[in-house]
Amino acid sequence: MAFFSEPQQAMEGDEYFMLFKEGDQTAMSHYYQQYHEGLYYFVQRFTAVVEDIEDIVTDAFAKLWLKRDKIQSPMHLKRFLFDVAKKAALSLLRWYERKERKKKELKYLFDEGYADAGKMEDEILIFLKKCLDRLPEAQGDVLRLYYLHNKSCREIAAMKGLSYHTVRGERAAGLKKLKKIMSSREVLVFYALLFYQMIVELFKKN
Repeated sequence: MAFFSEPQQAMEGDEYFMLFKEGDQTAMSHYYQQYHEGLYYFVQRFTAVVEDIEDIVTDAFAKLWLKRDKIQSPMHLKRFLFDVAKKAALSLLRWYERKERKKKELKYLFDEGYADAGKMEDEILIFLKKCLDRLPEAQGDVLRLYYLHNKSCREIAAMKGLSYHTVRGERAAGLKKLKKIMSSREVLVFYALLFYQMIVELFKKN
């Protein structure tokens, strides 16, 4: 839906709220213009990524519109917007933190070589997927969702219809087997092949 419509004759705050409750988009536009900038700067306290800020702010107004029948007053409306935005921003921060933590967890699978992988990330992911394919199905599924799709153990549990502790157990068991599969010799060969590929590409350019 569009949150902005052409302004009409000025109305009192209570009139806007009554129209908003009735589903009037002019009233919604009024609140969008009133709170958009403040909400934007509020979310900016949590993240500096412009795309994330815009997504969170837009989603907050969309949820406000969908739940307008539950909004009890203009003050409740404002509080709803900022509460929704704060929850979304904190959730996003947790997502980024989880992603970084998983990168660190993966380092030990590739020994020290992973930390210097840099531009080799795509090749490493391909290699990791091949190793995951060699795990028991349940463990492989959990690790794919956890590392490749950045899902939490609780999210995986909900998706798979399993308990949280079962998912954690599968992840732990899968990591132990994955470490054995990805022996030092295999990793050394893998990086040797990547280095050879880089040398070939370099000669092609020259």
